[in-house]
Amino acid sequence: MVFAEGEEEQVIRAATSFVQQGLGTALLVGREDRVLATAKEAGFEIGEGIEIVNARLSTRNNVYLNYLYERLQRHGYLLRDCQRLVNTDRNYFAALMVALGDADAMVTGVTRNFSVALEDVRKVIDPKPGHRVIGVSLVVARGRTVLVAIPQ
Repeated sequence: MVFAEGEEEQVIRAATSFVQQGLGTALLVGREDRVLATAKEAGFEIGEGIEIVNARLSTRNNVYLNYLYERLQRHGYLLRDCQRLVNTDRNYFAALMVALGDADAMVTGVTRNFSVALEDVRKVIDPKPGHRVIGVSLVVARGRTVLVAIPQ
């Protein structure tokens, strides 16, 4: 599972919980020094099962760039625009990880609202033919879990 906003305390908390519950490996997208500093301030330790992925330093950047440019070049995006998105936009980077099989799913939406986050993801990943895109918000409070699904 890739967590797009890996420098945010809530996201680090969610990734830690994800790993502690044995649900899989968590990939936090962010700058390592910032992720570690935020985790330390919050009292978390980035341990086994959590990996920090810096979009700018990733060895997969060229693969992601070529894929994204292939998708967006006919929509007015230049190669340099796509390179900037791969290097600096966590939603695009995380969505590219999912699209190209480097992650199974992604979590986003802490720093951006639903429509903006979904638009970013839809530029990278097409919905399955014959299916609708649904955004899901998860609320965990007082021992209860509530899912709110919004069809597009």
